[in-house]
Amino acid sequence: MIKGSLSFTDLSIQLKNIGYDATIKGMGKSPCASELHYIFEKIPTECFEEGLKMLDELSAKLYSKFGEDLDVFVTDGTAISSVYLEERMIKLKKRLVKERHDYTFLVRIHTNTIRCVKEHTNKIMPYITMIPPNSTFLADPEFDVEENYRMADLYRINLHIKQKKVRSKRCRKPFRREFRKAFDGKEYRKRKLGERCFGNIEIRGVKCYYKKRESKLKGAILIACEHNIIQYFKNKAWCNLFVNLR
Repeated sequence: MIKGSLSFTDLSIQLKNIGYDATIKGMGKSPCASELHYIFEKIPTECFEEGLKMLDELSAKLYSKFGEDLDVFVTDGTAISSVYLEERMIKLKKRLVKERHDYTFLVRIHTNTIRCVKEHTNKIMPYITMIPPNSTFLADPEFDVEENYRMADLYRINLHIKQKKVRSKRCRKPFRREFRKAFDGKEYRKRKLGERCFGNIEIRGVKCYYKKRESKLKGAILIACEHNIIQYFKNKAWCNLFVNLR
């Protein structure tokens, strides 16, 4: 989980520098880059997702003493640059540019931690199964799809989306109409708080070192894990400054 945005070569060098012993018998050997990559490929994506979820819950546990509703989530997309180049047509000329991979993050706004990472989509189904019932879910107009409202109603999620304007006065989408009535602009404005983690990640200059599609997703989850670990210690230091007097 602490690999984060490091390449396997850089991680191997760091483990060797600190004298990390990866052997059972204490032979003092640290894994090389190829061994780390082999282990990475063998671990299922679901294990990475579960680890990310647990790190998010660690920070949420710190804030639980304040008695606030912590189940407020924001979903938004970002792109992660690759170390590899691809050929694109720019101004009618072929250019070599860095590959960019689009992902959608689910962020808990109170703790500034990432709940899950998925390949870019405008469907909320992959995310609402990762959060408790009655959670608040904030999303931009890209997610203004009838299916999303239907799923939110089914899973009892308080979904707030700033809906797009439609020309027709007749609305044949009953779930969309009901959620429009329940839309809370004040609650929706909290969505901007979910963008903090993207700024934090961008400052660290993260890169994608993988070629396979599944490996790219696991790499993005590891970047999110690194963010959650850093944020946990920040949250811990902040929460220790306050005492609940109730």
